[in-house]
This record gives sequence, C-alpha cells and structure tokens, in this order.
Amino acid sequence: MDISTADTFFAAHLGGAAWAALDAAAKAAALAMAEDDVAVRLGLRALDETRPNQSKAVCEQALYLAQNYAEISKPRDILSETIEGAWQTNYQLPADRALSPRAQLYIDRERAGRGVRFGRG
Repeated sequence: MDISTADTFFAAHLGGAAWAALDAAAKAAALAMAEDDVAVRLGLRALDETRPNQSKAVCEQALYLAQNYAEISKPRDILSETIEGAWQTNYQLPADRALSPRAQLYIDRERAGRGVRFGRG
C-alpha cells in the first residue's frame, strides 16, 4: 500500500493526527509491516488492495504498530518464576497484543466475506 492511500484513509480517522505526525520513512515501514501482519492472519501471500477490508486492516495495523512497536516487540512476558533447587522461569508470548483490535475486526469481516455464496436465480 502506498502512503497516499493510507493518508486518505486517515484523513477522516480519529488517529489521523498521529498518522500525520509520522515521517515518510516511518509510514512506509509501518505499512510494509502491517501488510505482512494482515496477509499472515488471512493466510495470503499477497493482499488485494481493491478489497476494502484488507486495506482498512492494513491501515489500522500500521498506525497500531507505529504507536505501540516498542511495547509489542518485547519478546515475552514472564508467566511464572519458581525456585526449587534451581531457578526456573516460564515465559509466554501474548499473541493478541501484536495485532490492532480494529485491524482484527476488518480481518474477521474479510474472512466472513470469503467462501462460496449461494443465491436464488
């Protein structure tokens, strides 16, 4: 997705000011990463920008990444620590903090729209 398409999306978005504050390099990086995230969640090799739910999911994910990358790129959360003769630490990687909740909504809509449709004709 090109930056101008995302800029148009964010023109009427509550996160528009945050998106506008990013420089072109940050926008490009966020969009590239977001495209990968959304494609993986949809099980696709490449996205189709003509599909509105895919494009909206990319934009939402791009802003989420730009605003939260430091937090979501942390490798793991500590699940538990024990001392039983030897130190043991268990880690957990929370999967749902890596994806924007709004992007997930568009991904769910996209998934619901795929498949065979039957109509009366």
